[in-house]
Amino acid sequence: MPANSRACSDLVDADLIKITRLFATPIASVIHPEHELLNEQLRSIILERSEHDLGTLHSNDGGWQSQDDFATWAGEPGAKLVAFA
Repeated sequence: MPANSRACSDLVDADLIKITRLFATPIASVIHPEHELLNEQLRSIILERSEHDLGTLHSNDGGWQSQDDFATWAGEPGAKLVAFA
């Protein structure tokens, strides 16, 4: 290191660094009152769908992701979930 340069830690007091979250994304969550029943019903429906439909490829490396038409094939359990969301 040249004689006239100093390490960053010598120049900046870490306690004076201000962190501003410019692009914070809040995430809200709530549990459906019938979540256990819906999960059981949707699991069967989704697994059967995945056996006959290739789905779509995004970032689901090794997994299955449905097309964006979930509400059209998920039956009453899917309709309940969509209405709740």
